[in-house]
Amino acid sequence: MFPIVAAVVQPDPSPLWAGVVDVALAFLTGACGLTIATRAGERFDDRVVRSAFRMYRTGATALLVLISVYFVVGDRIGWHILLPGLAWRAWLLAWVLPAALSLWEGARR
Repeated sequence: MFPIVAAVVQPDPSPLWAGVVDVALAFLTGACGLTIATRAGERFDDRVVRSAFRMYRTGATALLVLISVYFVVGDRIGWHILLPGLAWRAWLLAWVLPAALSLWEGARR
């Protein structure tokens, strides 16, 4: 939520606490992603691969939503704030998703 709120509200100047909380949450998110990825390993069964692929295709709709938002209210959004924040989070999700699904399936068995 931090990049979305910061891109839409764009307070001038931004409160220091918001930046500290954003960086702390980003660090925790990255650490959790790395932990999930290392615990699951590199080998995924076909069920996990199919599930991840379906989620990727569904998540690709977010790109259409972003371009629609750009055309409708693009001049009122700080894209230089929004895109980097969303990009690294999307990358982390794409990178960790198969591992998370693999761990989830293993816990359910």
